[in-house]
Amino acid sequence: MLIRTFNTFAKVAKILLMLLLIGFECVQAFSWSNVHYINEASQQCTRSQILVNAAYTLVYRPVDEQAQAMHDLQTVLPAFEQEQNLLLTNPAANIQYFLLQARSDYLSLATTAQIIIDHPNNTFDPLELNILITHEHNYLSTMTALVLTLPLDIESSNIQLFVIQIVIEVVFLILFFMVIATLGRKKQTHKETRLVQTPFFVRKIAMCALILVLMGLEAIPPGIRGDMEYFDQATLQRTRCEVFAKSAMVLAYRPAAENLQALNDIQVSLPLFQKEQAILLTNKNVHVLKQAQKAAVEHQIMSTATQALATQSGEVADMAVVNTVVSHAHGCVEATNTIVNVLQGQSEQQATFIFLAEVAIEGALIIFFATLLLLSCDPFVPPGEEPGGEKAYAA
Repeated sequence: MLIRTFNTFAKVAKILLMLLLIGFECVQAFSWSNVHYINEASQQCTRSQILVNAAYTLVYRPVDEQAQAMHDLQTVLPAFEQEQNLLLTNPAANIQYFLLQARSDYLSLATTAQIIIDHPNNTFDPLELNILITHEHNYLSTMTALVLTLPLDIESSNIQLFVIQIVIEVVFLILFFMVIATLGRKKQTHKETRLVQTPFFVRKIAMCALILVLMGLEAIPPGIRGDMEYFDQATLQRTRCEVFAKSAMVLAYRPAAENLQALNDIQVSLPLFQKEQAILLTNKNVHVLKQAQKAAVEHQIMSTATQALATQSGEVADMAVVNTVVSHAHGCVEATNTIVNVLQGQSEQQATFIFLAEVAIEGALIIFFATLLLLSCDPFVPPGEEPGGEKAYAA
């Protein structure tokens, strides 16, 4: 009787453990920490630069470029505001810390851009441009720090979930082997023993194998940091394209006092841009590599032209070079954005496959133990030989 009670308890416990595991899989699958969230947060950096570059264009660039600049403002600002509000719903303390730091800069950027959009036919007020210039750099720095923090949060969260899930699976195995250890066996003929123990042994090995496969699947998310690095590089490159365009217009049109910051942005960002480009070209995924190779043309043009600007320190900016950087900024962003989308799709597809595989294994184990519990017998053992029976062969 005691053995039967323990076996019933073990089956119920194993079902509950599997349900708990599925719960943790869902937490991991639907948590804030995912590549889509990183992508959207990173786009805020790019959008802030598009807004200020559109303002520069409306003030300084030829008339035939200004319609596109106004269109950029009208298209980007709603997405900029919507995404910032979405970010604010993230409860994580470190994310809220960065968002709080960026709040005043964000409000200044959004309010000024809206004023420009609401009065498209008015003469552009230089004060409005100065407000954008004053706040865009601080906003960009803070949001870049947030974007760099998010992958670390993903890694930390994955490791925590990995440890919890492994502990649950170890407890499952302990219960599993405790049931085997408590099985009472009476002496039987060699023929009878072989009849019962063959499926019994195969079933136990199969269950152990399933749990080990689960453990292997749990280990995959903490081990995909290399894939996340490609994604990080691509999202950062997208913003750098607009930073180069902004720096080019500052060097061409703004007072000399602002040139130092523009040159510093180029000198800091350009080596990183070139390094990121080289890293993306080493990706072994065929689809990612194909898009990286397509984007390489735009990246190379942007890199070469920006390098030329950096070498003109103290000189009047070459307008041909400035025009090249400005005219290719959008193409550079779009080409990089395609890489980001492919990497995001690849990562989400991998995460979905792992989630479904884990839930399928856990679901199969739940169904199996629920069947044993409902039938109060072991379908792998002949009638009369189940736990607590006369011959006491068990599951």
